Amino acid sequence: MNSKAEKYILVVDDKKENIDLLCAILKKYGYNYLTAFSGEESIDIIDSNKNIGLILMDVKMKGIDGTEAMHRIKEKIDVPVIAVTGFALESDKKEFMSQGFDDYISKPIDIQSLNSKISDLLQ
Repeated sequence: MNSKAEKYILVVDDKKENIDLLCAILKKYGYNYLTAFSGEESIDIIDSNKNIGLILMDVKMKGIDGTEAMHRIKEKIDVPVIAVTGFALESDKKEFMSQGFDDYISKPIDIQSLNSKISDLLQ
């Protein structure tokens, strides 16, 4: 199965510049993607698109934050969610993982690390 061609990565962030950066990285590596600008919108997309293979979820957003959106999404489908955040300490990583995220990447984004995490979780 060619996961790059068959599954979409949902990029969720309330800042357009962050979505643009993540989408440019995904495009470079040949991934298909969809975008959402809020936790609420990400849930709506999951409800209408069953072809999501992975989610890159900003943690700190207005309204439904990334953690709450991740929990609501995981109640509906089994999909890996990577927390994307400015919090970069090892204790932050442990906290996000304990909350239910499948992996974690801090900003600024390390492009190779992100691609590696995505590849691992899409297998």
